Amino acid sequence: MGITILPLEQHSVPDVLKTQAKLEFTQIKEKGFIDVTEDAVSYLDKANENKERQLKSMADISSVLTIIPASLDASVLGQATLLGASASGGHTEEGWTGLNRVFVVKKFGLIGLEELDFLVSEGGVAFIEEAINQDVNGFPAILSVKQSRSEKGLSELTWATDQKIFTLSTNRALKTQKSIKQFIDIARSIF
Repeated sequence: MGITILPLEQHSVPDVLKTQAKLEFTQIKEKGFIDVTEDAVSYLDKANENKERQLKSMADISSVLTIIPASLDASVLGQATLLGASASGGHTEEGWTGLNRVFVVKKFGLIGLEELDFLVSEGGVAFIEEAINQDVNGFPAILSVKQSRSEKGLSELTWATDQKIFTLSTNRALKTQKSIKQFIDIARSIF
């Protein structure tokens, strides 16, 4: 299936989801972030709090994966503290098609990297054209900044290559051009 980019109105999703997407586009344009619940910005913190139960070492996870993990050698994530990893995506006879890793990075706090090999999953990726607002190594990307009423934040950058979809996240609402650029630079260093 590969990567498909369509205007919102051409996506085959319920109208309620289209209405939600339009609201989020408006909030990003007006405020620079999307209003969300506390739960929506807490998954990295929860993974950290429950790391003994939710996260394993890469050595423990590698044997159950069919995905080949992206190289982080050129990335700050390669030198960061890895809190742990978990398998995700679909499960094939060869193993799981996705991998989640959680790191501690000095400038950002917690950073999560999720990657899913959609070719192995025999799937694809559909992006909403109006949501694309960044570029990662020539591939379209979507940066979304979310913030709860308590001002707890989450920033996510999602992009797809010819084989994988990635989501890089941090438990902060990135609002300055400098912090956004540094975050996108991390994505650009992942191969």
